[in-house]
Amino acid sequence: MLIINKASYNSQRIISSLLFAEALLKKDHIIDKVFFYADATTIANKNIYYSSDETNFLEKWVKLSKNYKFELHLCHTAASKRGIVESNTDYLDTNFILSGLSVMSESLLMVDRVVQF
Repeated sequence: MLIINKASYNSQRIISSLLFAEALLKKDHIIDKVFFYADATTIANKNIYYSSDETNFLEKWVKLSKNYKFELHLCHTAASKRGIVESNTDYLDTNFILSGLSVMSESLLMVDRVVQF
């Protein structure tokens, strides 16, 4: 399981986490969930504008999760503090699941490794 804490538009961590996930999956490791927490929940805001010379991390994570069949989770509380709520689909990308820390905690019990960025 991967846990990502930093915003998608201003952190080396989001780049590193994506490259790490791609490398793991290419080596036949399994990722069942990626949990975006704190400022990283902004990745699910489909209204963030990326200029042509910037990487659109929303698109990259969604594509990777679809190709390798893993879930993208957002901490519901952290997301709502940043204006991303389930009832407002103008902001929330539908490829993400709003969930709580209880889902993350349960997932921690089922995996052999957790890497946090």
